[in-house]
Amino acid sequence: MTEPEPPSPLLRWITPLALATWVAAVLARTQSSGAGQELHTPGAQVFFDALTLSALALALVEALLARRALRLWAHLGLGGALIVGLWAAGAHAPDPELGWRTALSWTAAAGLAAATALLASAGGRARWLGAVLVGSVLLGACSGLHEVLVEAPALQRDLEQGRLQELALYEADFQQGLRERIYGAAATGPWLLPNMLACAIAMVFPLTLAHAAAQRGARRVLAGGACVVLVAALVATESKGGVLAFLASLGAFAVLHPRWRRLRTKLLLGVAGAGALLGGVGTLLFLRAREAEGVGLSLTVRLEYWSAAWRMGLDAPWLGHGLNAFRALYPRYKLPVAEEALHAHNAPLELWVELGALGLLGLVALVGLVAWRAVRGAPRAELAPDPSQRAGLGVGLAFGGLVLLAGSDVLGLNLEWLLVLLGVGGVAWGLAEGAPLPADRWRAALAAGCVGFAADGATNFGLHQAGCLTAVCVLVGLLRAGAPVESEPAPHPSLLAATGGACVLALVGVLWAQPLMLADAAREEARALHMEGAELARTGKRARATEALEGARAGFQAAIDAYPAYADSYRERAAVSRGLGDLEQAVADLERAAEREPTSAAIRDELGLALQELGDLPRARAAFDAALERYPLHPAFLLDAAEAWAQHPEPDPLRARDFARRALEASDAPRLVLRKLTDAQRARAEALAAE
Repeated sequence: MTEPEPPSPLLRWITPLALATWVAAVLARTQSSGAGQELHTPGAQVFFDALTLSALALALVEALLARRALRLWAHLGLGGALIVGLWAAGAHAPDPELGWRTALSWTAAAGLAAATALLASAGGRARWLGAVLVGSVLLGACSGLHEVLVEAPALQRDLEQGRLQELALYEADFQQGLRERIYGAAATGPWLLPNMLACAIAMVFPLTLAHAAAQRGARRVLAGGACVVLVAALVATESKGGVLAFLASLGAFAVLHPRWRRLRTKLLLGVAGAGALLGGVGTLLFLRAREAEGVGLSLTVRLEYWSAAWRMGLDAPWLGHGLNAFRALYPRYKLPVAEEALHAHNAPLELWVELGALGLLGLVALVGLVAWRAVRGAPRAELAPDPSQRAGLGVGLAFGGLVLLAGSDVLGLNLEWLLVLLGVGGVAWGLAEGAPLPADRWRAALAAGCVGFAADGATNFGLHQAGCLTAVCVLVGLLRAGAPVESEPAPHPSLLAATGGACVLALVGVLWAQPLMLADAAREEARALHMEGAELARTGKRARATEALEGARAGFQAAIDAYPAYADSYRERAAVSRGLGDLEQAVADLERAAEREPTSAAIRDELGLALQELGDLPRARAAFDAALERYPLHPAFLLDAAEAWAQHPEPDPLRARDFARRALEASDAPRLVLRKLTDAQRARAEALAAE
């Protein structure tokens, strides 16, 4: 029997680098909203995805150098087929540019789960990686509480005192949307919406609670304090779906906990009974008052989203409409009373709309394979991490802080938040270095977190939000890491193939991110100049306003040169050109934006306004028709069309009156504040409808 070859000396460098990259990727993905980057700073989104794929590549390289035997064939076959299908769905998405970025993000998320499993398969790391995830969600909870207690009241004062007018340049509904956010007092932070933060808390709370029970002395106090902060943030979110997910994860933890094995049947019956009771009470409240705040309204709006999604799915049942199809097609399928939605608030239904039945079945098969192997695998005994691992994890926290400082679209790190980040890092360190959890309780906590995520998916959209998707991928990776580490004399072909593929994906992501990040920087600077120019023009300082607006236009041109496929750069430059009186350039830019974002009704409406201002009334009316074809019930678009048909020459009073009446009806239909006419718009619509 031959002696196993000694490990490569490169491991002392690769191991800490892989761990540091993994920690930075988890922090980056959880402490940014995902949607904000997806819509406004695509360079940061692609960079974070490339960072995640780099963590996977380094984890595979480490496994290769350590000669660990990995059974990857089943995962590579099914996972590879799904990734190919995912990119195909991105290619035929309603918005192809956003489609490929979403395909990259979901590929990176799958890579994060694989990287977590690879890194956690070596002794001494699993508890550390789990503690980093707890710390990341804890940082989001701190941010959410800060928003509820400090930021939201300050924004409310600024809004009431008229200090936020300049921020309405790029979002016509900003004021109304901000009011809804402020007066709905709920923690959001980097998790985009309160229910997303609540979902993340539900996922990590069993793990935090299990750690707290296993610690002694000061570390128990530290872990208990983390539990208190998580529960406080959950309460602040006021999310009913999040609370249900929290209860589901706690119920699953109670059922799976080894101490209560003999009581499992009673616990299952108790959880089922409690769920039936909650469901029954919720149904009664819904039937009693469908439009009341709380259960009634929450369920009512979801039924409307699900109805629209169901009709979308029936139009393409097998292959789906492509990634992000729901947000693009929803305006055509929504009911008049329904509010705006980017997601169906039901994960299986939205996946069916986007990937079709074939894609949904493939995803279910992959999840089933991972779950089956996780259940069958024997958990490893936890060992203390060696100094190189500790160094890598500590460097990863620092690296993640720098990444957030450079690329987060929400957190806005300053000295105060850097101190919070260090404090959260200390909590994670305490959880990881304290008393180890028994393997059966560890896996029970991980599985319970996954159950909470699945429960939340029935009413929310965690799969489409960066923080929640990252959290569940880490839990799945930790749950999957359990097979004993074995050595083999030569690298297995599956490991070589996976390593090569991950390295190529990471390299492609890095190369893609460079021009996008340059465009992001140029666009942010141009936006600031645009706001400055608009404020100067408002106060009558025309010369300085023109100088600032010309600088903004040059900035948007630089963003277009760096990344010409992004529609918003043209759209925003068109707004600057209109401010400068260059209507022909504004029309040309809006036409280019419309080509790059074919499903956008807002761009067509803005094009119609620019053409109307230019005096090209026939093309303006055609643009308004195109906007209404994509969004038939938008009251502002209907009003713009009404005013175009009332304008000379060749006015059509009957059509103008019809559009104005429809605008008023569309504004009166939604029960919430978004997409309602302002007082000034309503007065104009009423005047046209009365003619």
